[in-house]
Formats: sequence, structure tokens, C-alpha cells
Amino acid sequence: MTKAINKEGQGPLTIHAPIVTIDGYGFSLEDNVWTLSREVRINWISIFPICDELIIHSLRLVLSKMATTHSAKHIHSQFNQIRNFFKWHYNHVGCVREIEPVSLANYRAALTHRNKWYVGVISGTIKRWSAYGYPGLGDGLIALISNWSTPGNIKGEAVQLQSVTDGAFTEFEFEALHSGICKSFEEGKVALEDFVIFLLFAFTGRRPIQLSNMKACDFVRVEGQDGLFQAVLKIPRAKQRGAGFRSDFTPFALSRDNALAISALINENQRKLEDISHSASLRIPEGELPLFPDWNVVRATISGLVREEDTVPVDVLHRKPASFGDALTKVAGKLKIISERTGTFIKIYPTRFRRTIGTRAAREGLSELVIARLLDHSDVQNVRVYTENVPEHVDPINKAVASEMALISQAFSGRLVDGERDARRGNDLSSRVRTHSGKATGTCGLHGFCGALAPIACYTCRSFQPWLDGPHQEVLDFLMAENERVRRETGDPQIASICNRTILAVSRVIQLCAERKAQLGGCDG
Repeated sequence: MTKAINKEGQGPLTIHAPIVTIDGYGFSLEDNVWTLSREVRINWISIFPICDELIIHSLRLVLSKMATTHSAKHIHSQFNQIRNFFKWHYNHVGCVREIEPVSLANYRAALTHRNKWYVGVISGTIKRWSAYGYPGLGDGLIALISNWSTPGNIKGEAVQLQSVTDGAFTEFEFEALHSGICKSFEEGKVALEDFVIFLLFAFTGRRPIQLSNMKACDFVRVEGQDGLFQAVLKIPRAKQRGAGFRSDFTPFALSRDNALAISALINENQRKLEDISHSASLRIPEGELPLFPDWNVVRATISGLVREEDTVPVDVLHRKPASFGDALTKVAGKLKIISERTGTFIKIYPTRFRRTIGTRAAREGLSELVIARLLDHSDVQNVRVYTENVPEHVDPINKAVASEMALISQAFSGRLVDGERDARRGNDLSSRVRTHSGKATGTCGLHGFCGALAPIACYTCRSFQPWLDGPHQEVLDFLMAENERVRRETGDPQIASICNRTILAVSRVIQLCAERKAQLGGCDG
């Protein structure tokens, strides 16, 4: 710590040594803007006009100490809540020269019940402030807040209320989203990176910060002698008190398809890096390239912002967490999947996938500890929202409901044809799709081997071309009877509902056939 003369020449100004956050970002105590992480900043200028200089200096000291042991978002939350109190104080009392018990009590009384937790955050800051011995706290303030019972932030409201726009996806919605993203990726409408982002949110339920912090080396693939492989993704943990950037990991086993997609993305990223780097001085150890790089930062770094002898701080090359939600929004705009509950396009953002995984686990009767593990929680206090309010199992849909929902479910993605001669591969007898009774119901337009179970899987496949006069009602009757049989024998509606999406697809084909026949009849007349 050194002394310097301030700009007005009116005495010494203390200059402190740089402070380094747990994410490795440095700032000076006197900076007007603190950069705590690649996405979190604190702007002190916003409170200059409403607070005494002593109050600001004490708060700087408190938060700077906390920044070395707490996450950037935690520090940002502390600053935001106490700034809100300062603004209220300035508007109702005047400039903040001291945090007085009566002012904080009046602020608390002015908050709504659902916002009372704001004072809990402020109380935590004040207690540390007092423990450090910095000036600016009024007499009796600690005694006052110690007697308060402050509720916490309301958690899990969207799950408990089973919100149709913010809560967990239904099985129909999730299957429609997954089918839609796979179809769009195959058609080249969705980029590989956005495809992988969707898959990781959908099947891991992790937070954006966790995807943001991943590197290529977190993908581990082990080949077996039989040619098969197993793949694991080591996902960095988040929201662990005192834990820094990539200090703790949780392994997550990947399916074959998801592993292949991630492997392809890693290879694509490496090729892209090589294409833009050429002979530049950028040096990234093998495997250290982020799984989701911020390519603008990469290009800027390669353009000469780093000297030849420098090593690039790989943290800054990672995409910002907020960009992952933007990626899902962009994907949703391309998919345009309609919810059977709202009749409008489904809203997609990361938290809904977490809620879906938690809700599914609770429906299956898994314990709180298992659900906490699935969601990568350190304890069970935040998973009880799922186990205490498990939505009722959905009964198998009956024919009437199937008929009403078929139009908006988008389960059928193939193409209805008038007959075999109108179908792609219609001249190939081996392309016929038959029912369980041996009747031909349509044509498969796929060139190559397909291991799916026909005709059940065909109705939700985009390569399927059902015939206008095909025995589709027979298929629907078979599926409805099978649903009832499974439900009766297992007593588990969840298992019995596995074919619900196919039922919707068959129902939609029946509708299309009726519409086409009416059209042909009208033409004949």
C-alpha cells in the first residue's frame, strides 16, 4: 500500500495493491468499475451522488475482501441489494452518511413479502462490515438485524405452480423439441455448436456457467477392443462457496449419439482455430481450448493483442454464460414447436431443462439425494420443491384427446402420399412399411438400413410416407390397446405413456387422410 496525492492536491490518497478474485481477475480498490469475472462488473459511479465518501470507501473494503473468497455473482448481488437500499434512503431521507437502524427498518417495511429476502442479503453484508470494524454503521444496527427473521428468496415457484410457460416441459413438449432439433440439425438449419448446447442442457440439466467453463479436455472417450466406446464429460461445478474457476468437477456419462456430437464439435473448433491462427503467436495447450469458445475474443487475441512471449489466459476465451440462453432462444425461433398446453410456441431457456429433469426424477420416485445428484446440488434443500409437489401422472390419452391434440403436436413429420406410386422409392417393394397384421401402410423413403421398429417408429420419422388408403386406424387401435395393456400390467402410467407421441402422429395421419379424401371428393364433384 502506497500514498499518492489526489487530483486536487488536498492530501494523500491511499493506493492499494491489486486484488485478485477467485476467478483470477484483478482490480484496484479505487477503480470506478471492478471486473470480477468475464461477465460480472460492479459500477461504483452509480452510487457516488447518493452516498457519503466514507460509506463508499467502507463498502469497497468489505466487498474487496469478499471478492477473494466468494463468487463474482455473490459479490454483485451484495452490491446490488445495498445499492437499492441506498437509492431508497436517498429518495426518502437524503444522502447516505451512515446506515441507521431506523432507515433499514423502514426500508424493510416498505418491501413486499416476496422481496423481504433483499434485507437478508444486506444483513449479511452489514455483519461482515461490522466484523471488519469499518466505519459507517449506526449504533444498534447489529442488534436490530440479529433479531430479524428474514425469509429467503422464493425458489421453485414455477415448478410448484406447474407453470405452462416457465415450469418443466411435458413429455410431449420435450419429445417434440428433441425430435425437432435433430431434424433441423440433419437438414442443416441448426449449427453444430447450437445443437450440442441444446443436447447438454436437455440431458445434463446443468447451468449456463457450467457449459461456459468447459474445455475440450473435459471430454473423455475410452475405446473398447470390440470397437465400442464409452464417453464421459467432466462438467465443472458451479455455485460452490469458495470454489474458483474449474476447481471441482462432476462426471456425466454420455449416450453414444451425444458423445459423437460433442466429439464433432471439438474437431470443428480445432479446425476453426487452425484456420484463423496460421502462424500467429497464440498458443493453447492441447485440450485447453474451450468447448464453447468466444471466437471474437480468440480473433482479437490472434490479431496481435498478445505478445509472442505471452500465454493466453484461457478463461477469457470462453463464451459468456448469458450467451447460452441467447443460443437456445435462437434455436427455439428455428424450431417453432407448439405446446399442446398453450397452443403457442414453446419458450426454451436453460432453467426449464433443469426443472424438467428434477420433475421427471420425482415422478419416478427417486429420493431427494438422487435428485440433488442429478442436478449437481451439494445438499437437498433446493430439490424438495420437486418431491413435495409431484405433478400427477398423465393418464394415457384417449382417442378423443388424441384427435384434438394431433393437429398441434407436430409428432408426424413425414409426407402423406395418395398411393405407393407417388412415394419416393415407391417402385422398391422392400421399402413397404407393414402393420403387425402384414398390411402395407406406407413407404419408407430412407436409403439405407434402419433398425427402428416398424411401423410404430415410422409414424414419427420424417422419411415415412403413409398411403392415403393405408390401415392407419388399425395401427391407432393397436397402440391404444397396447397402452392399456401395459398400464394394467405394470400399474405405471409413466411407462404406459411411452407411445403417446406415436399415437398423436398416427392420429394426425388419419386427419390428413380425411382432409385429402374430402379434397379429392370435392374435385370429383
